[in-house]
Amino acid sequence: MYLRVPKHRIEDTKSLTGRKLKLDQHHITVGESQLKMLVPTKTVFSRSVCGTNVENEQDFTDEIVSTLHQQNIRVTKMLCGLSHTITTPTGSIAARSVLLADIEWDESLALQQQGLGPNRLLGCGIFLPHKSLAAVGSSQDDD
Repeated sequence: MYLRVPKHRIEDTKSLTGRKLKLDQHHITVGESQLKMLVPTKTVFSRSVCGTNVENEQDFTDEIVSTLHQQNIRVTKMLCGLSHTITTPTGSIAARSVLLADIEWDESLALQQQGLGPNRLLGCGIFLPHKSLAAVGSSQDDD
């Protein structure tokens, strides 16, 4: 289990060590914590980003680009995945994966800190460092 918290809450999360939590009908025991800082990378990925136009790829892309511009993040390369549904006790949520490449270091950190779109408390719109796109589209057979 990973918890993303601001620096001033790190000690609070450490107090969870050894505690037993009940999630639905399951019991889990929280193990020792390990601090992992955000890493600025040129490429970041979110498995599920929500928006108002998820079903239409072009509308979704336009919405994401507009939202990123409002957050002062310029978009040079972006890939959106297929739409998928997240089932919650209160209903279904439509989402798509989003990969952003060639972003600046400060933009990378800001995006990892702020996230993108609604439902972030459910893990949507949370960006993680990702491998570069440099190898995408190339093969060893290209001689």
